[in-house]
Amino acid sequence: MKSKSVLALFNQETGEIGNVSAKLPDSKYTKKGHKMYNYGFREVVKNFTKDEAIRIIDFFDNKLVDYHNLLMPSFLELTKSMDSATRSRFKRKLIDNMVIQEYNKRLMLNPYIFLPRGDANIRNSRYLTQKVWEWLFMDKDTVSEEIMQHAEHMFGKLISTSAYIKVGSKEYAKIINKPKSCE
Repeated sequence: MKSKSVLALFNQETGEIGNVSAKLPDSKYTKKGHKMYNYGFREVVKNFTKDEAIRIIDFFDNKLVDYHNLLMPSFLELTKSMDSATRSRFKRKLIDNMVIQEYNKRLMLNPYIFLPRGDANIRNSRYLTQKVWEWLFMDKDTVSEEIMQHAEHMFGKLISTSAYIKVGSKEYAKIINKPKSCE
């Protein structure tokens, strides 16, 4: 970590000021530790078979995932040994259990389960990657300029939200303007 500043100690009795060479982190805190990662792995073990859990853990490899937990090869390449029906069910199960999510045709491993390596050239890279996940897949209301820039860095041009929604069943579906309450 780069040092942000140096602490100075002040002795109130003598008025003496002393420097301490402690380094403060140059980044915001990433959410990690017992509550985040143990809970995530517990959910993986609980909801997936042994072979599926091993496959999920194998996804988190330097050759398969970039600095921001984006999977570099396609899901098809990662699951070549599976038939198409099993592959589809496995992908749906991963998405439903929030292990991976898809945005702009890119798959991303959950940074709250697998801590991203982070990019040394980007300040607060791990924190921002977690915030992008939160913004894209959990809470679209919490966004800042910094998060938007990091999301564009990760995914390229962001998909703008549509002003229309599709309502009704397959045969009677109709596209209408999105009501104000949905925005």
